[in-house]
This record gives sequence, structure tokens and C-alpha cells, in this order.
Amino acid sequence: MRLRELDIPELDTLEGQTARKFGSDLLVKDTGIALTATKPDKYDWYLGDVFLSEGTARDILRAGRFLNRMLLDGGLAVRV
Repeated sequence: MRLRELDIPELDTLEGQTARKFGSDLLVKDTGIALTATKPDKYDWYLGDVFLSEGTARDILRAGRFLNRMLLDGGLAVRV
């Protein structure tokens, strides 16, 4: 799955490793993850959104932290 509407640097770059560490650190801290996904794009990747928080999936989708937005706000991704 790719994060919807984001272009994140490749993992073999310093920027890509920084973005990966940012996401990994958040996943370790949070106990709940909710994903939404669309049909595959032209490259057969599902495009999705990731929300992080505690509680049920419904709670997380309603009030969780939006990883896609956090990556944009942190300058770790650009909108496509």
C-alpha cells in the first residue's frame, strides 16, 4: 500500500530513511491503527490513509492522528 496523495522519498535516500523512522516511531507509541484503502492505482498499488490512536477502529478513524497529514506537515512528503 502507498499513502494516498503523497510522494515520499525512496528508502535508499537519507530523506526516505528519515520518513520511515518517523512513521515507525509513531507506530511503536500508538496501540491502534486504522487504515482506509482505495482500489489499486495504475501500478497496482492500493492507496490508503493511516490513522493512529487508541480505541476501536471507529474511534481511531474519527479522532486519531492522520499519519499522511503528519508526514506532510513535517516536510517528510509532498502532495501529488
